[in-house]
Amino acid sequence: MGLYRLFFDNPVLIKHVRSRLRRGPVVTLAVAVLALCAFLTWATFALGGADNGTGFWTLLVGQSLLLFVAGSGQATGSLLQARQVGILDFHRISPQRPLALVVGFLLGGPIREWLLFAMTVPFGLLLGVWRRPGILGVLAVYTDVVVVALLYHALSVCAGLVARVTRQAQTGVVAFVLVGYFVFGQVLGGVSGPGFLTILPTAVSAADRAQTATFFGVALPVVVHSLLHQIPILGLTLLAATRKMRQDQAAFFSKPQAVLAFAVVAVLLLGDMVGFQPPTGTLASTGVNTAVLGMPAFLLWLTASIMIALSTPTARELVGGVIRARRAGKSRPGPWDAPAGNTSVMLACSAILVVTVGVGGLLRGAGAAALMGGAVAVLTLVYFAAARQAFEVRWKGSGNGYFALFLFLLWAGPPIAGAILGIGQRSSAEALLVSAVSPFVGIWAATSLGSADFAPAAAGIALGSAAILAVALTQFRLLTERVTFREAAADGG
Repeated sequence: MGLYRLFFDNPVLIKHVRSRLRRGPVVTLAVAVLALCAFLTWATFALGGADNGTGFWTLLVGQSLLLFVAGSGQATGSLLQARQVGILDFHRISPQRPLALVVGFLLGGPIREWLLFAMTVPFGLLLGVWRRPGILGVLAVYTDVVVVALLYHALSVCAGLVARVTRQAQTGVVAFVLVGYFVFGQVLGGVSGPGFLTILPTAVSAADRAQTATFFGVALPVVVHSLLHQIPILGLTLLAATRKMRQDQAAFFSKPQAVLAFAVVAVLLLGDMVGFQPPTGTLASTGVNTAVLGMPAFLLWLTASIMIALSTPTARELVGGVIRARRAGKSRPGPWDAPAGNTSVMLACSAILVVTVGVGGLLRGAGAAALMGGAVAVLTLVYFAAARQAFEVRWKGSGNGYFALFLFLLWAGPPIAGAILGIGQRSSAEALLVSAVSPFVGIWAATSLGSADFAPAAAGIALGSAAILAVALTQFRLLTERVTFREAAADGG
């Protein structure tokens, strides 16, 4: 597909341009935005804020709200509206390719926000180039703003493809971006991996005029380092949206694509781990270093869990795949086929996780702690995959609700109980031992060997509980599938 047809001869994009850029609303908003920017610029120079960059950073906050929050809401809202009136189904059977449809909603939904943002850029250049952060800093920040905005809008398109068609869905996306970026983003902005999915590292670098960040030991400008994280994730998000746009019943990723997506995340985190320089001589000597040690294992476990959940077939798909395979003379579908269970994805992601965490830990001088955290994460993935499939097969439509309750009790219950125990008895050791049953705490405890006297005991509890759950839930899954397949065969399938 040519770029001309993708961007300039795209019916969905043209429709949004005509509907969202009508003269009346655009002129009203443009006058308001330009007036605010002019007042900010005047106040900045009048009060001397241009010397330290205060005016530029104030404007950047407004631009972030405009693109990240309002733009994401419009990207989701345009898709929800198309689904509500049924026009999206018409688009799916039209000659338009799925990628063109995704681009149409990706750029067309927030087209008004993009136009208003473009009107504010000259003011940002005037405020930023004058003193700080300087021309290079301004260009770096705005480059990152555009890429991060596209990433958030692509994620919003994915949300619009699966969210329930209600008015609250769009509000939920806006609230998620607002809280995630301006609350959790402040915490994750300094953490390798998730921090680079925001503009915070680039903005901090521009403000402090920091020189480089390291990726696989290679010194890079911070904006380049951020783009190395953002662009691959953006590509994977567009791949998921295109696949879902092609067919409503399809998963965001096929099983090979889910493993590929996880491998990309693993490579990015490994590059950050190799380039990590601890502030002290011993990695486990401070709480900060311990947290950084556990972050890669924790993020890989969380990403792998998402990939497993996305690649888990429904009960109908699983049973139908087995029936079709038996008619073809096979006992089961191929492990990478869509109706197959999630075991193949779980095994592949587990292998990648162990290799990534192990190599990264060895290169950082903490191989034992990293491998212990990887073991806990892998066993957690085993029982997560088994429970996800078993609950879906056993309870079908109600399986998602029961599975969510199961995860809440198992993953949130122990930390809550540990917190209550710690407050009541003021014993941090006993609180950690109880909380370690949850992978949210267990993975951190397993990667904290040497940082506290009770860390090995907590790691043992995390590893032991995960192993018991993995064995028990795997048996439950096998039993549930065996009974379901036998019933399907008896019904004449």
